Amino acid sequence: MYVDEVVDLVWQIRRLKRCKAGVINRAFHPASKNILWDLMQAGPDVARHWISDPKVAETVEAALATYMLDGSIIIAEAIKKMTCELEPIDAQIASLEIRRDRGVCPHRAVSWRIGRRPASHYGAPHRGQGC
Repeated sequence: MYVDEVVDLVWQIRRLKRCKAGVINRAFHPASKNILWDLMQAGPDVARHWISDPKVAETVEAALATYMLDGSIIIAEAIKKMTCELEPIDAQIASLEIRRDRGVCPHRAVSWRIGRRPASHYGAPHRGQGC
């Protein structure tokens, strides 16, 4: 595999990871509305101003803390809501990473489906030898 092909694969992986972040960000506001409504009976205006207004942020963080939670619960909810859209992107990323790894270091590129086997089984170099 040529260097330009590896670089192209790396750029595709980075593009898909940015796409994945965009999908999660798109679901952030609806997820924050749902979580904040469930925990605080707060309306959509609180969810909207939570990010930009420090006073609202303090109120929300305090309310979440009473349940031993923090802002990561909102991100988890956003990811949960977008799982169906994230799965194909994750599959594409995994496929590109396998192709990239096979091109960079072909004797170490092993599919995760094969299972655990000793490195000698795959013809990997001995300790101290690299690609």
